[in-house]
Amino acid sequence: MKSNLFYLAPISFGLIVVVTGIIDAWGIIRAKRRLKKTLAESIDSDPSVKLLAQHAKSGFDKSDYDQASVIISESLKRLPQSDQRFIERGLHQGNVPGERRFVADLFTLL
Repeated sequence: MKSNLFYLAPISFGLIVVVTGIIDAWGIIRAKRRLKKTLAESIDSDPSVKLLAQHAKSGFDKSDYDQASVIISESLKRLPQSDQRFIERGLHQGNVPGERRFVADLFTLL
């Protein structure tokens, strides 16, 4: 006869995976909000950020993505290390459409 732990192990492992995913999702949302706040604060001092925010509403060109990535990288220095890690993951996903969607999302609501 197998013990009850044998049956509970897959359930508890699944629960751990779900909880970890929720914690990561919350961290990503928090990091994006903080970065958007940092970018919004730099709109007044840096006209290029304001221009990129205007371009984001109509759609980015390839050069806009490159410039936006540089601005995001500079703004990351003002965020906590944990937020930097989440944003870096979004910027370096390994697929270009996902990375562009991530960058455009950061600038659309500024």
